[in-house]
Amino acid sequence: MGKTRGVGIVSRSDKHSGGTIRALSALFLAMFLAAAPRADAATAQKLCFRNVTGVPGVPGPPTIDGNVAGDLGWTGSFRYEFGNGTSSSHGVIQGSRDGGNVYLSFEVNNDATFDDEDVLVLTFDVGGATNRYRRLHLFPLFAGTGAAADARLREVQLWQSGTLDGSGKVVWGTGTTIPHASLVAGTFWLDAKVKSTDGGVGHKSWTVEMKIPVAASAAAPGINFPPGTDFKLFLDAFRVDSLIAITPSLQWPSNAPVPANFVDLENATPAPADWGAGTFGTTGCGGVSFDYNDITTNNSPSGLIKLNAPNSFRVNLHNNSESDTGVSLSANDIKATFKIANFGLPAPLSWQPVPAANNPTPPGSVPPISSAMLSTGDWTLTAAQQADYSAHPHQCILAEVESGDARTLFINRSAWRNMDFGTASTFERTAEIATQGYKLPREAKAHRIELLASSEFAPLRQSEGTRQARGTEATWLFHGYRHLGAGITIKKKAFEVVEPVGSFGYVIRHELSPNDTTENPASKWRLDVKGIPLNPRAREMPPTMRYYLADIEDGKTLAITTRAEYPEPNGETQDGGTSGGTDGGTGGHGGTIGESCGCKRTGSASTVGLMGMLMLGFMASRRGRRE
Repeated sequence: MGKTRGVGIVSRSDKHSGGTIRALSALFLAMFLAAAPRADAATAQKLCFRNVTGVPGVPGPPTIDGNVAGDLGWTGSFRYEFGNGTSSSHGVIQGSRDGGNVYLSFEVNNDATFDDEDVLVLTFDVGGATNRYRRLHLFPLFAGTGAAADARLREVQLWQSGTLDGSGKVVWGTGTTIPHASLVAGTFWLDAKVKSTDGGVGHKSWTVEMKIPVAASAAAPGINFPPGTDFKLFLDAFRVDSLIAITPSLQWPSNAPVPANFVDLENATPAPADWGAGTFGTTGCGGVSFDYNDITTNNSPSGLIKLNAPNSFRVNLHNNSESDTGVSLSANDIKATFKIANFGLPAPLSWQPVPAANNPTPPGSVPPISSAMLSTGDWTLTAAQQADYSAHPHQCILAEVESGDARTLFINRSAWRNMDFGTASTFERTAEIATQGYKLPREAKAHRIELLASSEFAPLRQSEGTRQARGTEATWLFHGYRHLGAGITIKKKAFEVVEPVGSFGYVIRHELSPNDTTENPASKWRLDVKGIPLNPRAREMPPTMRYYLADIEDGKTLAITTRAEYPEPNGETQDGGTSGGTDGGTGGHGGTIGESCGCKRTGSASTVGLMGMLMLGFMASRRGRRE
């Protein structure tokens, strides 16, 4: 028989229906749950444009050609990531500078469609008495096709203003439009290039690299950055989805307010008082930081939480704090609090303190240019907790840090990691979409949640000793967005603004049985979702993409069931039975995501290895199905 399993290195054997099942624990894939309290929300909202460093042998600035990946010129730049719960974040911003130019890059992923309305918004407050506010709209793409062959932006719009209205927002007035034909480096002061990659609906991406002169002139009015002092800025990327007329707003600072109702794009930016700061300084930019892989337990692997043995929780903190004069500083009086929530899309109030001793941890310090570990005491689950977490084996752990010393600076105060109770040797998973702690949009009676599910299929090429395994792999991702009751008009088209609230997903690997001679194994996958209806506006979709829509009562949680199956040849199963059929076709793009499925749950080895895609954790095997 063929075998389906999660990526991993730990094995076990159980007797099941007269056969032997071998399930491997999942290693890990990067996966954040952005519905957790966002790590960037409490940071000092400052972007440090450090001097270009490059690497030895390639010391220069980035090459402005639209190709961000592999460009060593971005080494040493600040990097701000819009983590979303998958191995492909919604977006990334990078920046650096040299004596004459500022360099910025934007990477935008998970786009459903290439549209004329996809746009980057850059605003700056450079000080001074006249026209201190500068604004750029960069339209990088052509509808349907993406980037132009010459890599130039499709269009740029520019504004200058020195006027605020009664609410403190900039009155932008009339802008200037520069068409594609005029966006030639050396002719126009902004040198920018774009590249796009079409991976299908939901998997499109595009990148923009740009070089902006630091100083402005009559010939190149530009931005005119004040290199001697901090300046204010606000950055935003609107990745519109024309299939259902929504757009997430990927903005920095992330905690700035979003539009309260439908407004034109140039009026959607918050007041300068809510913008962040940029600096050309080389000091005072460090602090204490940690990432998902710095959150561990006392177990092996480090992401395992045991049902019937003591668990302690740890976070490893890194400190590169600097004074304004460049002196390295220690970070003092820090304590960490650990919280837990069910797998899926937790809401702010879904997170509950881990009932371990010493949670929060006792205060500790991190020496200059060094790391230090903070740890809780033990948590041994009660019988009731064992029963509860056996029923909800997939968990997420959040670590939050704070300091009683006002001199301690944080780059981020929180990060989160998926962890797992027990094994994942089943093809079915339940994920929760929670609403506790969200504010209802104006006049709304429920929280409207969009859930976008996309799948990719690839051949499996994995050696086992001297034998080459033959099989197929499916990656199944779910991106959640919350409607805000607000919208934006871009080039006379209206889009609802939605907030990314997290993501989750799975990687499923299936080793083909010897008698499976299917020419295209990827086409046989059946991916099924129950408990949430399809969005009626998006039923005509390719078989690898589905849009779901739910209205969830305030404070309530919606549980959805996700299931994957790779049917064996001739309906075979491990116990000699026959597997049930499905009601979805496969089309020409690989397996199908269905809104309902008549699959009969069987004991086939082809369905025992679906693993949660844990960006943040490991799945461990359990002994005798008890640990």
